[in-house]
Amino acid sequence: MRHTRTFARTTALLAAVTTASGLALAPAWGTTSSHSVQMPPAASSAHQPDLVGAYNAHTVKRLYADVFNRHRLDLAGRYFHRNYSENDPGISDGIAGLKQYYSGTFFKAFPDATVTIDRLVAQDNRVYVMTTWQGTNAQTGKELKLNIADVYRLSEGRVAEHWDIVDYSALTPHGFPAQHGDQPAYTGPVRGTPAQLANVGLFNRFVDTVLRPKNLNALSQFVIEDFLQHDPTIGPGLEGFRHCTANYFAAVPQMTFTIQHVIADENHIAVFWILDGDVAGTNIHYHLPTADMYTVRDGMLVEHWNIRDFTSEITPES
Repeated sequence: MRHTRTFARTTALLAAVTTASGLALAPAWGTTSSHSVQMPPAASSAHQPDLVGAYNAHTVKRLYADVFNRHRLDLAGRYFHRNYSENDPGISDGIAGLKQYYSGTFFKAFPDATVTIDRLVAQDNRVYVMTTWQGTNAQTGKELKLNIADVYRLSEGRVAEHWDIVDYSALTPHGFPAQHGDQPAYTGPVRGTPAQLANVGLFNRFVDTVLRPKNLNALSQFVIEDFLQHDPTIGPGLEGFRHCTANYFAAVPQMTFTIQHVIADENHIAVFWILDGDVAGTNIHYHLPTADMYTVRDGMLVEHWNIRDFTSEITPES
């Protein structure tokens, strides 16, 4: 009886994973005896599924649906690990700190707040989302539209750690102080399918070949001519990308790029990183935490979205 219950839980888990990843259970998956499970056939290296990432993506989607959109902080224990670690400096550590922030502060200010997951990338134990929060300030009646990028690290099927990049320029008009201070980089193992690891490598090569040496002549090795740009402040195509990057290099000649997360699936690369340096000819220091996501096709970057914390972009040096 115990084996039957264990197999039932295993089957349910596999079903959830394959549903989340868009895969179907192969007919060969099943029991070969009353106490053993036949493993699935090996996937081809070109399309090897990330089942752990798919399951974790499903968990994060349910977290947003059940806890954040329903304002059910009493359900947080279903989704957050008992040793949950919070890296946002405006939220106290642990599940208790998370509950206090949302129930005692955020949802009190915006009682009708809802959130939409706009984009999601999952790789093994980490899930990256770009979201849009909307709501109405209970005191002023002003509307909120807030973009946040989040990274969740999962362990034992629950969220164990969280990082974010928040566009505080949307929150400060509502009386929320901007929370500055760099969050720590992810230092754990990087696991994934061959396609995922190839995309991680692609981004690292892009940074090391183009950005760090300020070598815009190599940009076309990584970015297609008709690059689709969703940042309205950057011009379209490869030339828009080149022009924007050249302006950055001219304004901040010694700009550095500190990568905190690179998370990839077969078709996307998602990044948290910090752009930093002194603005030429001024006493201004440029420091911009930013979240970027790229679509990848045939080893090239073809599309881009981003979320920035504009309130920390420039500060006078003392």
